[in-house]
Amino acid sequence: MQILYNIDSESSSICIAQAALLVSHTLSPSTASIKELNTTWLTLAIHHAEIAEAPYYDSFQTSLATAGTGSRKLRSTLKRLWWCCIIGDAVHSLCSRRRILINRRRFDFASHAPLRFGDLEDEIEHSKVYCGRIKRQSIRVFEKFAELCVVLTNILRLVYPLDERRPGGLCISATSTSTAKSSLRLWENSASTLFHAIMSSCREAPEISADSSSGESCELVKLHLSLMEIYYRST
Repeated sequence: MQILYNIDSESSSICIAQAALLVSHTLSPSTASIKELNTTWLTLAIHHAEIAEAPYYDSFQTSLATAGTGSRKLRSTLKRLWWCCIIGDAVHSLCSRRRILINRRRFDFASHAPLRFGDLEDEIEHSKVYCGRIKRQSIRVFEKFAELCVVLTNILRLVYPLDERRPGGLCISATSTSTAKSSLRLWENSASTLFHAIMSSCREAPEISADSSSGESCELVKLHLSLMEIYYRST
């Protein structure tokens, strides 16, 4: 991958960013190498996503009556790409204990539409592996995980500040702690509601579904829920 990148074998910034995101999850025998390699590729992914103007996906928002199919598809691609960068950044920062790359100075979360169920629902009926019900539940979990990553952005900014020598930094962190805890509690409450709803659905699945693999499919959703809880507890 490094060689292909160095020789400019791909000209599309979107494709380069997507590939770099995938490579940022590469495993290495050395723990130190993992942290450095993942951060390098994630930084490249964010850089090329910005070149493709992915952070400005809302500028492609037009009414359904006037928007062409190409415009809607481009906006969807850019939005998914940028939010994958945000999620990858939050997870890598939490796991490797490094400063966040996409902070609120770089991207204004409040003024941009977050990643929602509607942004991914076109995939529901196109899976050759999972039924529509499992895909819907998986998307709901992913949507809630994206919300957690936004909360993480604030918390990680406090734990690993951009400038540790900033005057009054400790005071700012102390006053922001209460807000961060409140945001995390609000997320936990909403996530708990989703968790119980999905678990209830999974318990009923064998009785209401003729799909013999429904039990195994529910295990996938449970795995995603457990992983999300691990990240939450780590926070």
